[in-house]
Amino acid sequence: MITQVQTQAVRRRAERAIAERRVDPSRGLKSVTRDGRSVIVHVNSGGNALAVQPALRRAGYTVLAGWDAPDDDGLRTTYGVKLRVSAG
Repeated sequence: MITQVQTQAVRRRAERAIAERRVDPSRGLKSVTRDGRSVIVHVNSGGNALAVQPALRRAGYTVLAGWDAPDDDGLRTTYGVKLRVSAG
């Protein structure tokens, strides 16, 4: 059971899941940022979100899709899907 969410661990799992789709993770993964006790994963498409969600859930994380986060991650564009990842 996951008791604490590590930003880098979530990033690695998200990058691996996106790469398995044969998408360059540097293009598919927009940002991974800490938000209190959880991490916000911002991907560029629904397909990447559908790949990342089960990968993180299999690892023991709780994943909420489509969470409406303020765009304070320094990115100009707002397209894509945000996933809130927290301890399972």
